Amino acid sequence: MSKFVSSVPRKLNFSAAPYIGLTVLNLLLFGLVLSSLGLYRDDWYMYWAAKMGGIAYTHKLFIVDRPYMGLVTGVSSMLVGDSALVWHVYALVLRLATAVLFLAILRLVWPSLPRLTYAMAALYTVYPGFLQHSISITYSNHYITIVLGLLSIWFTLKVLDTENPLLRLTLIGASIATTFYLFIYEYMIGFEAVRLLLFLYRAHTFSKGKPGWFRKSILLWLPTLIPVAIFLYWRIFRFHSERTETNFGAIIDNLQTQPALTLLTMLKSALSDFIAATFSAWYIPLKDALREANGIEILLSVVIGALAVLTVYWVLRVLRAEEDQPRNASVSGALISVGALWAIAAILPVSFANRRIEFTHMLDRYTLHVSLGAAVFLAGLISLLPAKNLRRGAFFALTFIGVFAGMLTTFHYIRFWEAEKSAWWQLYWRAPDLQEDTALVMQLPPRYQLAEGYEVWAPANLIYQKHPEDLYIQGEVLADENIDGIRNRETLTKNMRKFIIVSNYAQGLVSSLQENGCLHVYDRDWLIPYPNENSRVQEVVSISNISQIVREKPAAAPAKKVFGTEPEHGWCYYYQKAGLAAQFGDKTAFADLLNQVDENKLNPDIGAELEWIPFLEGTILLEDSQRFALIAKKLKDSSGEFCQMFPDSTTRGAITANRQRVVQVICEP
Repeated sequence: MSKFVSSVPRKLNFSAAPYIGLTVLNLLLFGLVLSSLGLYRDDWYMYWAAKMGGIAYTHKLFIVDRPYMGLVTGVSSMLVGDSALVWHVYALVLRLATAVLFLAILRLVWPSLPRLTYAMAALYTVYPGFLQHSISITYSNHYITIVLGLLSIWFTLKVLDTENPLLRLTLIGASIATTFYLFIYEYMIGFEAVRLLLFLYRAHTFSKGKPGWFRKSILLWLPTLIPVAIFLYWRIFRFHSERTETNFGAIIDNLQTQPALTLLTMLKSALSDFIAATFSAWYIPLKDALREANGIEILLSVVIGALAVLTVYWVLRVLRAEEDQPRNASVSGALISVGALWAIAAILPVSFANRRIEFTHMLDRYTLHVSLGAAVFLAGLISLLPAKNLRRGAFFALTFIGVFAGMLTTFHYIRFWEAEKSAWWQLYWRAPDLQEDTALVMQLPPRYQLAEGYEVWAPANLIYQKHPEDLYIQGEVLADENIDGIRNRETLTKNMRKFIIVSNYAQGLVSSLQENGCLHVYDRDWLIPYPNENSRVQEVVSISNISQIVREKPAAAPAKKVFGTEPEHGWCYYYQKAGLAAQFGDKTAFADLLNQVDENKLNPDIGAELEWIPFLEGTILLEDSQRFALIAKKLKDSSGEFCQMFPDSTTRGAITANRQRVVQVICEP
């Protein structure tokens, strides 16, 4: 067997340019705006769990389906700490590591194609089909898994480069150890097929098809099956996942019940997902991102895309001195075949679990590990183009599209964070503290809808929670399955993995933020509506009880490391404080608030003039007739929706005398 490695090149051409180029691409695409990003989606409950209980809590979170992922999250949290910005830097470093390892593997498999292997790694880096790079805590786990998977494959490929038994044994041991990636995300098991594919391809290439190469290759590869066998035994026979999507037993039952139909459906899904991951990924996310982007974002994305193209051009020029293997159909065919098989191997376990690739801000996650094979496949197709300028032009075009679409997606997350951050700071201004077991509803503008209840209760508890033993505040989103229970003031129970969230909407508090205007914390007895408020919010505002807001012992201000620097005290700050002062009849606070609004010449957004109402209440408390008249005049022409709630005097009996006066002044001719 020792003679088998004699034909493997001992020294490959090396240039730092490709790795510098990948670093620049990552910084351009992901690094320029890190300080403008925050926490999103699943990040919230992971951050909350790590903050409240460390590794024990994060392990508990995922014990139902991926217990080792919980441990990885906990360890990462210990390393990274509390800062959202550091989490984004951490994810950026891991993302870059995946690109560097991918390139290292490609240069082992195709050492005489330095420019083409760099182009493949660049395509992976700028791949636009994965839309959730900005969700740093959640997807740092995915990057760790890919790093370990690629490292494991690299160690296996390097076995072919040595005759030293001790070094070979060390490489095999390292390969086995890094196969731990399977225990983090089981659906990445397709990497094992990729390992065998690349190992056999490299062995065949360097042995030049000499007799016995296949048997010798298999003998060297066989030890890598040991951790795979251990993983499969544990996952199938020892561990029972409580989630259907990750339960091997449930999936196998489907195969046994309807084997032909299940397999046919799986293969059909895999083919459709292969097309989506390799082709659709380059235009669907771009088309969707363009719909909501503004002119400045488009211009900046064009500039950054152009800089990315220049980076790729520079690297290709530097590598021109390294002679590529002559371009021929066999090389292109090998790239296409290996890339297609790589992508399909990554897709099949996802299809096996009855999951699909969709370009939404959730199900595009399955493109992340598939994009490696997709990059090889696309490079093979491009290499078929007859002219060098056409090939370069195609790579440059895809680089630009990837960066352009990726930046537009990142700008979406920047705006999303601005909405989230604004909502939580405004809630804190309006509610210095909340009664224990307050059940929150928070609605954001349509483009930034919250998807799960933990996007409400996790940040709320990071602000208001008094002790780590249980949730101080609960919360839900206005989803189909929740809205009836919220409207009827029921107690909703939801399992969030191993945590049970019990939200009693007899103690509900509803808030809503739109594109224009401030956060409206609704009072069921005194509804000051947004113009054209979301219909779902309109269905539940009647349960919103502002007595859940207390101010005797204010909570600490939202942590800067999580919620960012406190926003400037503009109109919305004074609006929230006016609402608080009106709730508690605080004359002293109103005197200062009205003076500040006058001095700073503050006004609500156009269309949100009803936000003057708490200030009008303040002028009544202060008996300030001059200001009362001025504010009443501002409200007179924009109070239609508000006045509809009080069509005649008989509907005003439930409100205070001061509020009856407000209605009378602004609603009656």
